[in-house]
Amino acid sequence: MTKNTRKWTNVSTKKEESIMYKENVQSAWHESGAVDKFIWMTAEDDQVCPICADYARGNNEYPLEDLDAMFPAHENCRCWVKPVVNIEKAADEIARILRGE
Repeated sequence: MTKNTRKWTNVSTKKEESIMYKENVQSAWHESGAVDKFIWMTAEDDQVCPICADYARGNNEYPLEDLDAMFPAHENCRCWVKPVVNIEKAADEIARILRGE
């Protein structure tokens, strides 16, 4: 395997891992019923690209439906997403579980 092939494979693996992360959190958040928005998070260092810096600026809350189109933002994206929990929905779900429903 050449050096260039190894580098491409690692990049591809990073993107695949990001996509698997997204699919797992998206599924868990959807199943919880308490998450319908997310916040874009970066490493907040000098390697953050302009796309990701823009997504993270101002701690904007994005609808969960936008996650597929936004994440990962690019091939070497190091970002992650943080759920915005709807407290009322979470409380309703906890109450439902405690009632044994």
